[in-house]
Formats: sequence, C-alpha cells, structure tokens
Amino acid sequence: MTTTRDSGVRQRKAKANTATDQTPPQIEEVDTSEAEEIEREREEAETERLLRKDRSPKEKVEDEDDDYTPWVDILRVISFLIFASCALSYLISGGESFTWGMKNPPKYIQADWWKSKLVRYFPYAMQISREHARRC
Repeated sequence: MTTTRDSGVRQRKAKANTATDQTPPQIEEVDTSEAEEIEREREEAETERLLRKDRSPKEKVEDEDDDYTPWVDILRVISFLIFASCALSYLISGGESFTWGMKNPPKYIQADWWKSKLVRYFPYAMQISREHARRC
C-alpha cells in the first residue's frame, strides 16, 4: 500500500472507491521525518501514560509534593494577621486609626489619609457613602 520515492517523501494510496463513487483517489504526501516524529511523540506519550498508571498512590503524592515551599504559606498567614489587626483596630476605634491608638501613627495608617485618596480617585463613591450616612 505504501510506495517510496527517492526524495524521502512517502506516498500513501487511498482505498479503492466503491462503484457508485466516480471521484479519483486522492494521494496524501507526508514527509518521512514528520511521520517519524509523530510516531515517536505518540510512543513517548504512551510510555509516559503507562508509567503514570503503574505508579503507586504514595509515589503520585511524592511527585506532587516535590515543588512545595512553605514560604508562600508563611507570607500569606503574616499578611492576613496584619490585615486582621488593622481592620479590628479600625472597627474598635470607630474609624480613627488602623494602629491600635498609636500617638503619632504614620499618615498611610490613618483613616483620613485613605479617605482623601479615595475621594481623589473615586469621587462618586464618596458621594454615595455620604448619602448613605445621611439616610442612616
């Protein structure tokens, strides 16, 4: 079924058409290097699939845990604690400070500084909050 020319291009012959179909057979030319590469990739994928299938559950878990680093979790916990502390301080102080009543906290920790930034970038949002405060 397969014929080869000297140029390294393999030609495949189409299957014979039925008697009712009168169109001539079409020949698809495939470069042998591409065909070999496709076959090699297919074999590699198959062997990788078989290797994954044959592993024990313990080996699968060990492979997944190889890239784990605790630093991201530590950073996440610390940032949450800082945020929670500032939010709780803001709620307890009635919106006066994010820092548990420091005498001279930095400007970026004071609620008025953040409100001024929000007014500058979102003036419409502050109008809505003022209207909401009047209603309540």
